[in-house]
Amino acid sequence: MVVATVVEAPSMKSLVQSSNKIPKMKYFKLTIFILIFLGILGRPLSAQAETILEDVFIGEDTTLLASDSPFIIKGELDVFEGVTLTLSPGVELIFSDRSYLQVSGQLVALGTEEAPIHFHSDSASSDDWGVAFYGDDSNPAAQSRLLQVDFEGSNQGLFLSDSNVQIEHSHFHDLRSGFWFSNSNLSLTDTIFSDIKYDAVSGEGCTLIFASTSVSRLDHGD
Repeated sequence: MVVATVVEAPSMKSLVQSSNKIPKMKYFKLTIFILIFLGILGRPLSAQAETILEDVFIGEDTTLLASDSPFIIKGELDVFEGVTLTLSPGVELIFSDRSYLQVSGQLVALGTEEAPIHFHSDSASSDDWGVAFYGDDSNPAAQSRLLQVDFEGSNQGLFLSDSNVQIEHSHFHDLRSGFWFSNSNLSLTDTIFSDIKYDAVSGEGCTLIFASTSVSRLDHGD
């Protein structure tokens, strides 16, 4: 006796349905892949690369761009006499402990309300840093200008010696001391000092111009 196994052939309808499923699925996956790929390309990078400036001496006019920000300052960042350092809107300067920006030339830091310029330390416990402007009696430093600047967490604050500095629409806060000056010209307009441990502004032989500037929450503690 011969035993035969009968296998029912698939109908034409099922073959058509099966053949239609495969390209549709492939097309669907390809579409999703393209959409994801385009989404990645169009998405801004969430993390910016940092730029380290360690013991840098600037001998020619230089501009720091927000696209290269934040800038990590280690040691000294010196701007030579006759040289201008420009900070573009949105630049962030992060100071390591015992680091300083020293300006014998000119500092032009022009932030905007939407993109202020930030000066601050690299940690809550690191506050031994500051910004200093130097000139001399015969050749005072060119006028530096700070606009829409946020300056936070410094033990030293700003030091001015034989310098000309104009500051507008800025905020200096959480500092041990604000400004110390000697034989300098300082103009403050629409600027706020808050949470200053000692004096917000002190020194000798300085011409001060205040306009719409406020000082609040001075500690005067040890």
